[in-house]
Amino acid sequence: SNEHAVDGWSPASNEAVMISGADYNTVRRSTAATADGNSAYDIEINGADFNRLDDVNMTVGGLRINAGNSNVISRSTMTSDIDFETDLIEGDGNAFYDSYIAGSTGIAFTGLNNAIIGGVVVGTGAARPAVWLKTGTVGLTIATATIVSRPGGYGMKLDVGVDGDLDIGSVTVRGASYGLVIATGAAGFTLPIDSIT
Repeated sequence: SNEHAVDGWSPASNEAVMISGADYNTVRRSTAATADGNSAYDIEINGADFNRLDDVNMTVGGLRINAGNSNVISRSTMTSDIDFETDLIEGDGNAFYDSYIAGSTGIAFTGLNNAIIGGVVVGTGAARPAVWLKTGTVGLTIATATIVSRPGGYGMKLDVGVDGDLDIGSVTVRGASYGLVIATGAAGFTLPIDSIT
């Protein structure tokens, strides 16, 4: 394992921070801003597990987790000023606590996820969802969250074939024309909801 912390760091390169195939890294109290706002994320975690981002400010390209498991993002801000979103692809058990996520689509999921979201998620694009579960997504828990979208947009959108448990705790949806839009789920799809207001 590689265990280290980067404090008060503000690099600007393609991906400002790339964690690839390395587990147990910690980035904290940092700003990460890519110099390539058209095609790069601020931070990418690729095939890496059990990493932590604590009090990290991602200001241009947001975050991408690709095939990473059990990564934890806490008290962090992920924003994108382009047509990017915070993107989770084929990772299991990644978690966002007390964080702020904003982009054209706030956060999008593909494949096995079983992720946990807590905080504020904002979709800034016209007719875009703040939280988007794409076809083939498996599992998501939205604990306590505020979800914001533009008029004409969606709070949460679930594509055809979403599977597993989508557990919704206490969720407030603001601004969106549609709070929750659900296409036909897979055979194992369940949707327990405590509260959506």
